Amino acid sequence: MNYHPPEEFTDILIQGPYRFWQHIHRFEIMKQGTFMTDEVHYCIPCSLMGALVHTLLIKKQLMDIFCYRAAKIRAWADQQKKSVS
Repeated sequence: MNYHPPEEFTDILIQGPYRFWQHIHRFEIMKQGTFMTDEVHYCIPCSLMGALVHTLLIKKQLMDIFCYRAAKIRAWADQQKKSVS
């Protein structure tokens, strides 16, 4: 288990649709604020059908999820800046 607050922590899938899922959250304090990065490692069940579904659907869904999350975090951070000012 990787848990080192406030610098980073890792989510690991115990049970779910992926054979393996590891999501590392990293936070770095910078002059302008906090820089957050995500690193995701995953494996879908191996099969020709699984590879096809990944190419056609899963990869885009994951990109959409993380883009949405980034937009929400940015909006929240911007709101926090305004409330402090």
